[in-house]
Amino acid sequence: MSEKNITVFVVDDNIPQPQEFVEREVYNKAIRMSDMIHLVEGEDWAGEKNLQELLNFILSHRLAVEEKIIVKGFTHPEICLRHIETIGKPDVVVYDWEYGSEHDNNSSNWLKEIIGLTDAFVFVYSGVRHFIPTHLNKRSFDEFSDRFQLFGKGSKDDSLFSSEEFILQYIVSRVQADNLIRIQGIDINFLSSGYLKEAKDILYLENIFDRVLVLEQLKNGIDENSVKKLLEGNESRILFDSEKGLLFTDESDLIAKRFKPSESLTYAEVVLRHGLKVLQETLKRGLLKV
Repeated sequence: MSEKNITVFVVDDNIPQPQEFVEREVYNKAIRMSDMIHLVEGEDWAGEKNLQELLNFILSHRLAVEEKIIVKGFTHPEICLRHIETIGKPDVVVYDWEYGSEHDNNSSNWLKEIIGLTDAFVFVYSGVRHFIPTHLNKRSFDEFSDRFQLFGKGSKDDSLFSSEEFILQYIVSRVQADNLIRIQGIDINFLSSGYLKEAKDILYLENIFDRVLVLEQLKNGIDENSVKKLLEGNESRILFDSEKGLLFTDESDLIAKRFKPSESLTYAEVVLRHGLKVLQETLKRGLLKV
């Protein structure tokens, strides 16, 4: 199994700043990974336990120990931007939104610069998650919409993954496809397959099925057989009109009369042909062109 190295930038002004590190001018540039480990293990993260937990997840992972995941910290976006312009670019960025008394427009502009100067995927990771969408929904972010995602610190939002677990799974999946993933504190073996390409695809499953059912079914391991069993446990069918290239649910008599289904597919068959996202969208809308 091939693995590649990736670099993760964590930009947050609430990274602890002990006097010893201030005197060493650690925070004037990228905070080294060894110093980040010291901060996570030995300093007080009062009010930022979720950020500490996220960094502990990443830094203690086997891939970080083997330096296949390199973590660098920054206490201000402008320091991060100087590093990007003069030293090197990240593959993933974890970006806090709040910087003291700075205006939201500044946070927005810094984020736009970081995305524009790199090919990185950015997690906007903040304790004020619900106030941010008005800034990210602006037209100036449209071209980058597939390269960032908003998470609240410590948020579960009725999801199988906490924000911290999801970010960890994404970072690990950028290095390797097959790995142990963490869901609600439980380590579960994940093997990519025709049904689930990446660990984050589990989010589609929990949108289709009850999340308690998903966790119960997959707690002993996530592989082709366990996901197939979950999908085939639902007896509902998806109809396919091959002439018009349409998938639709079998619950609407009106749709069934309007179109001519040439096939009746199981959930598993839809996923193998088109992927979990297509199945989710078909169930959500009732009708989907493929």
